Amino acid sequence: MRARSVSNLRQAIQSNARRKKFYFAGAIRGNISYEKNFYKIIEIIKEYGEPLTERSNLYNPLDKNFSQKERTLKEKRIYRRDIIQWLGKSSALIAEISGASTGVGYEIHYATRNRRIPALCLYNASSTPTLVVKQDPSKYILLQQYSDENDLERYLRCFLIILTKTEDIEDIRSIYIDVSNEIAKSSLSIQETGEIIEKLLTFGDSAIIQKDLTNIHVAKFKPVDIDFKDSASFVKFMFRNIILQRRWEQLKSQRIGTTFVSGRKRRIITALSAFKGPTNLLEIYHHAGEDKLQYTQEAFTKNVRAYRKIGLFDTPTKAEYKTPRLSTTKFRDRLILIRTLQGDITVESSRSPREILRKLIVVTRHLQHLSMFIRKFGSKPLVRLLIESKKELWFSKIAEIPVLNIDKVDINQHREDQLIEQVTPYLYLKCKDFWKKQYSSFA
Repeated sequence: MRARSVSNLRQAIQSNARRKKFYFAGAIRGNISYEKNFYKIIEIIKEYGEPLTERSNLYNPLDKNFSQKERTLKEKRIYRRDIIQWLGKSSALIAEISGASTGVGYEIHYATRNRRIPALCLYNASSTPTLVVKQDPSKYILLQQYSDENDLERYLRCFLIILTKTEDIEDIRSIYIDVSNEIAKSSLSIQETGEIIEKLLTFGDSAIIQKDLTNIHVAKFKPVDIDFKDSASFVKFMFRNIILQRRWEQLKSQRIGTTFVSGRKRRIITALSAFKGPTNLLEIYHHAGEDKLQYTQEAFTKNVRAYRKIGLFDTPTKAEYKTPRLSTTKFRDRLILIRTLQGDITVESSRSPREILRKLIVVTRHLQHLSMFIRKFGSKPLVRLLIESKKELWFSKIAEIPVLNIDKVDINQHREDQLIEQVTPYLYLKCKDFWKKQYSSFA
């Protein structure tokens, strides 16, 4: 039954692909140590479309038995065929870059800069591919390391399945990164890979991959867009930041001007705001590390706890699972799934006297709104507002507003409060003044 479902998926892909053309690039005259993988790649491509490539075993060296004139003509013919006819008509480039090759490097550059088509660059874990390709910032390049033939096949099929379903480079890139990360962590089958890709495409930017003990699935979360031009949204945004500033002061860990909107905290926000749903702390830490944040794991965890305390993170309730084999005690014991900082999964008895916090967090929408504001306007306008707000008589009383999750703080819920009556007109005038400098009107 399993084999049939995989076969059906392949048939569906083949019928929907409309015989797309894929250009395969591999070393011909350069380092061909990994040549055996070329044939594997070509055979897999055939299931999803037409492979366009020059086979190294059929290559006829141009420097033998040819005059200079004949060689020049043949070289021009090969260039027109490979670059103009083949690469020029391809939907994507697939390159095996384990072995050094000047031609492959040129083809990658041509595909991503001239044609602007996605390029999957595969390399063996035992090789040292050129840093020029590895460090290329182009969004069209997807770099993928593989360990063996089975590993190679899974990543390649993932890429090809995505290409048969969408041509949008942003979708291709984001979906491939998400799914390839899951492939690296688990043994996803072709069928499961196809199902996850289908769901990610269906949900679009509202999708996130989640895991439990037995399954990998895709969930949907609420969009985080905010309209800063709208007076109500902008005033609410500034109100929440004033609350956060006051709570930072209560923690006695931050000074005004070096708060969560400037310096290192600003970079943490940029790193954290990329997370659109539940995740574990270690995953966040590794992601922040990509942004060159010089934090130890312990220091970062401490910052995360502070963020949670002021309301920028929300901790979901513990996930409870009834297990027949383990829940047959007279107390009908229920088991609680715990995700640790290291990403491990442990099971805690509901009858245990020890309280263990689940190391799973949800980044609130406001943190993402904050990141959007900083990217758009910088941190200075917000820091200026916080400094000026601190001089107001009502600032110290802001602490009286209860905050568990900053997303749930709504200025309209406190309209009758005398404190809010003082804060609202102040904020409206400040926001109006800000927009006069940025635009000509304020809604």
